[in-house]
Parts: sequence; C-alpha cells; structure tokens
Amino acid sequence: MLSCIKKYFLNLSGVDVFMKEKRKPVLERTGLHGYVRHPLYAGTLLFIWAIFLLFPLFNNLIACVIISLYTWIGIRMEERKLLLEFGEDYKRYADSIPMLIPFLRRRATQ
Repeated sequence: MLSCIKKYFLNLSGVDVFMKEKRKPVLERTGLHGYVRHPLYAGTLLFIWAIFLLFPLFNNLIACVIISLYTWIGIRMEERKLLLEFGEDYKRYADSIPMLIPFLRRRATQ
C-alpha cells in the first residue's frame, strides 16, 4: 500500500491540480500492476481482513464486509472508467492480469 501511495500521491491527493504541467494518463503495467490491476485495493482488502483475523470480533467482521462491498463497487466503477479511457488496450491488459489476487488467471473461454 505504501508503494502505491508513494507512486500515486499527486493523483490521489489532488495536489496535482496546483501543478502547471498536466501529465497525460498512462496505463501502468509495470511494478505491482504487472501482478494485479488494482494493487491499492488488494492491499486495503488484505489489511482489513488481516485485522479481522487478529481480532475476530463481530464488529470487525461487519466492518470488513462493508469495506469489501464498498471496495468491490469502486473497482467495478474504476474498471468501466479505465475501459472508456484506454479502450482496447485496457481490455487486453485486463484479460492478462488478474484483478486482485496475483497469479490467479482466468481460464481461456472456448
């Protein structure tokens, strides 16, 4: 998570609006993005469920379920946005890289 936050701080924080030069969006495929399409979401889910495993309380379970659903909805919305922004290039990337769990590839449809 720290790696993603460091890499995307300007975009995530909104500080980039104060910069004179705007960068054109680029489809990331290197680093953590070579293993999963949404490394920050994957780290968030791993973190919250690890807390639940350390402290298996009912209120932690409820929080994990709600955060997981919220994250899943965010992922679906972001997938649509990225598909509109990058088109066929993103579709090929999405077909080859798993969404959240590294090395979990889709089976080829026949």
